[in-house]
Amino acid sequence: MPRPMPVILAVSALLLLALLVLRLRQRAIPAAPSADLSVYRDLRTQLFATDPSAVGIPDPVPGTRNGVFGIAMEIGFPNGTATVAGLGDGTASLYLETGGGVIGTGRHERVHLTAVSFVEAADGIVEQGDLTVEPPLPASLEVCFHWLSRDGLLTKAAPEEELKSGAHPLAPLYTAGHALLTEMRLVSEFAGRR
Repeated sequence: MPRPMPVILAVSALLLLALLVLRLRQRAIPAAPSADLSVYRDLRTQLFATDPSAVGIPDPVPGTRNGVFGIAMEIGFPNGTATVAGLGDGTASLYLETGGGVIGTGRHERVHLTAVSFVEAADGIVEQGDLTVEPPLPASLEVCFHWLSRDGLLTKAAPEEELKSGAHPLAPLYTAGHALLTEMRLVSEFAGRR
């Protein structure tokens, strides 16, 4: 008897996520020849200073009720950090501390919807975050989540192994962040083949 389509899609998505994580681990974020850390810092600062009304993010974001309009997941690697961000208007970005990144993929429907889902997941567990003024970078093998909220910036860090195992309360947010990362990668790879 054939398997239902949603099960096949879920298994396919998990396999893609596993392949992406393995690729990142194997490459360990290679440094760009002349990576300028100021570019990464500037992009990160701009993200955390986002004024939702100035960029057209609705208040509230549909599907939310706690004032969250964006979320960033920062993954610490031995030689740098990867920042994956989604905003309530479907905007999605990836910045690499070692240089490079991806912006503008939110105009693609699947990325757009996944970015909004990432924000909705963050809104559902915003109480896990602690108010902060200066969002910290994660240590190696650690993940920091940063909620962009109308009430301020909130942060919480967790060991990546606990998030992967599903044992941590932030594991659903980790999964949603990786789903966004996967969609961005698929769009980027498709665009690269054209």
